[in-house]
Amino acid sequence: MEKLGLVLKTKREELSQTYKGYSVRAVAKKVNISASYLSRIESGEYTAPSNKILTDLMCVLKLEYVVKIRFGEYIKGHRIKLKLTQKAFVNSTVR
Repeated sequence: MEKLGLVLKTKREELSQTYKGYSVRAVAKKVNISASYLSRIESGEYTAPSNKILTDLMCVLKLEYVVKIRFGEYIKGHRIKLKLTQKAFVNSTVR
C-alpha cells in the first residue's frame, strides 16, 4: 500500500510544476500548519495527521474524496466515522 506522505508529496510536487503556490511552505500556510510539520507528514515521520489537517490538505492538493477514505487508517479516532461516511457516500451514488 502506498504511504500517505508519499501520495501527498507526489501530488504537491505535480501541482507545483504547473502552478505557483504549491511549495511546502505555501501549502502549509494554506492549511495553517508549519512547513516542518508538512515535511514530516510527507516524509512519513508523522503518519496520523488530524482529520481536519488531512481534509484541508486533500482540498488544497485537489485530491479526490476516495483517496481520503483509502488512507482512513491514518486518521486516529476517525476510522469508524470514515467508514460510515464512505458507506453513506456509496449509498448516495448508487441511487
